[in-house]
Amino acid sequence: MLHRVLPYKEIIDDMLQSNSDSIQLLLSSGEWQQLQHVKDFLQSFFEATVRLSSSYTPSAHELLQQLYNISKVYDRIRELEHRDETIAPIVDAMKTKFLKYWEEVPLVTIVANCLNPSLNKMWTVKMLQKYKRHLGLPSHNEEARVNFALETMFNIYNARKNSAQSPSSSTTRPNTNSCRGLLDELRDEDDLITGYGITNELSSYTGLPSNMEDESIDILDYWKRHSSAYPTLAMMARDIFAVPISTVPSESCFSSANSH
Repeated sequence: MLHRVLPYKEIIDDMLQSNSDSIQLLLSSGEWQQLQHVKDFLQSFFEATVRLSSSYTPSAHELLQQLYNISKVYDRIRELEHRDETIAPIVDAMKTKFLKYWEEVPLVTIVANCLNPSLNKMWTVKMLQKYKRHLGLPSHNEEARVNFALETMFNIYNARKNSAQSPSSSTTRPNTNSCRGLLDELRDEDDLITGYGITNELSSYTGLPSNMEDESIDILDYWKRHSSAYPTLAMMARDIFAVPISTVPSESCFSSANSH
């Protein structure tokens, strides 16, 4: 609502000044500035809601990025609170509620962010470190936490994959020598023969260069194309990205159906 009103503040002022009955409603320049600050503060929450409410594209890998963007707003507004005490109660109340749920980023959110090839592990670690710094929280060894999340889930899925490929459950075994393309640049044929490439799948992926500015990657298509090179990680990606991060679209659907 504020973003619709603020561009017309001069027109609103003129309209209020032209009517003696409404002149007491006239806002000062300082009050308009306060409304601008509130609007800027709330904008990040609005954008996060829109991005995370997607129902046709994966959203699990978006959560940490949106939390990080909100943390930047809290960091910027910290100095503003000293100059404008009117917004301090709003910011403090919302920050308390925010930290109640997001002081610690869930491990599955960390894994989902790492499975975004544009960010991978390196940018996920940096994002978590700055997230804690922006919110004034103690930052422990975030890299160790990311490694724990990735390795724990990877081991679970790798055990599941190996169980599914065992002779007792399948008569055919995958031909690991068919892995070519990107993975061939990262390990030699001896690794494939000894089976070292299977155990090194996670480190091979996390060692890939990432480009944070590249937003054109179709994350589902990426893991479909790289499922031979990274079979366990592709299994993880299929499960994680199949779950919407927000229930807003489904709740809206039920609400709409109930109204008819």
